[in-house]
Amino acid sequence: MLGMSVPAWLDDINPEHMSSLRKLLPDSSIIIKIEATGEIIHEYYQNIQRVKVLKVYKGEDIYEGNEIFIVQGMDQYDFNEMCHHTGFVNHCKSGQEYLVFIENRIDGVQKRIDPLYQVASFG
Repeated sequence: MLGMSVPAWLDDINPEHMSSLRKLLPDSSIIIKIEATGEIIHEYYQNIQRVKVLKVYKGEDIYEGNEIFIVQGMDQYDFNEMCHHTGFVNHCKSGQEYLVFIENRIDGVQKRIDPLYQVASFG
């Protein structure tokens, strides 16, 4: 297996980033607490994760106990540098709980990846 690295967000890159997130994230259409199942589907330069909804803080048509899929944009692989860039969002680790801010539901043609939600990106 190849050794890959995932870049971390450093505050010196953009010191105002955290304060802007505090203002923008509450406007997300869906805010949920999830637990990662560990399943990741690799398709079309995206890593789509299956998660279980533990609590719904905001949003409609999404319910506690449901399993959903989340995607956080396009992943980029740089095999020269052996890096995997996920837009400064790491994949959820199996069994861990996360607070997730959702932009919208993605209606796709693939019924096996449904429902699919886009994680909010405020970069």
